[in-house]
Amino acid sequence: MAGRSAAPVKTTCADMLLVVCFIFSCMWVTCLIVPTGWHRSYVCESLRLDTGLYHVRATLDQWGPISNETKVCIKEILRLPSTDMSLAEGDYGLMDMQSRFCSSYSSDPALKSKKTKYCSDWSYLRFGSYFFLVMGCLIILFHALVSGFLFLFFHQQPTEAGFKTVRTFLIIIPFVAYLSLFMYFLFSRSFGDSGRALGYGFTFFFCVPTTLGSIVPIILFEKCVRKHAMVHINAKQAQRSDLQFHAEQQFQEVLARQSMGMQPGGGFPQSYPQHDPYAAGRQSAVQMQAIASGGHGAYGQMPNQGGYPQQGYPQQGYPQSGYAQQGYPQTGQPQRY
Repeated sequence: MAGRSAAPVKTTCADMLLVVCFIFSCMWVTCLIVPTGWHRSYVCESLRLDTGLYHVRATLDQWGPISNETKVCIKEILRLPSTDMSLAEGDYGLMDMQSRFCSSYSSDPALKSKKTKYCSDWSYLRFGSYFFLVMGCLIILFHALVSGFLFLFFHQQPTEAGFKTVRTFLIIIPFVAYLSLFMYFLFSRSFGDSGRALGYGFTFFFCVPTTLGSIVPIILFEKCVRKHAMVHINAKQAQRSDLQFHAEQQFQEVLARQSMGMQPGGGFPQSYPQHDPYAAGRQSAVQMQAIASGGHGAYGQMPNQGGYPQQGYPQQGYPQSGYAQQGYPQTGQPQRY
């Protein structure tokens, strides 16, 4: 029986899903590497902080002259050596900014209370930023794994384990993305001077549709790719079953030939054991003669007793013609001693 050939499986939907995963991976990379544009807030009413996931840029909002009170506030908050506002502007890391906010050497109770609030709120903002950064890296990794397993499934070796792996990662991606965005918004909304409107930058609004669109790959997979994947799995399983059937059939043929004494290529071997059809009859006659002789074995042998072989000796009064041991005279008459 000829093996069934696997039917060609369409990979258009799978290739389209690969492209979609690549596009979303690029969008997530953009969200993570842009240093600013996530959160915008004000400190001491005049210092604007443009915060990213790992970086913050401080600039002065110079719509008018800065009062001495504001300069002292900025100096104390950022732990500057003087009230020179040019020292306040610059780039900081999230940990560096937190260490400045959380220092408590200020002698002014009002400034000390404000620093305490800034320190607490900035700690939440930093946690939300790092959480989104780590989850974003995992999402990029998941997209890469989905693309790799999907390519192997449709172009190399389709397995049910690979199919389940792709589906699992595609389900995890939107869950992780939505959780990350929710956590960032929850922990970042309280930082900044009270009375100021909540400010988010371009990067944040770019990442919101990126996060919400994370459900698109799993929808595309369920609606288009899954049915072709199941056809591919069934075709490969049928082909594998045919191969196993033919291998088992050949093995059974070899066993049948060997049991019939035939060689694998056909035909009987050149030499095989001979069967004597009269062996059973001769053995029965010998046993009957032993019984008739009174318990003695035929031809001068004693019967087997106790499971030990008994060596036969010539007995008096019995003919020993042709069966006596060497050293005794052999005549046609019985010998008397």
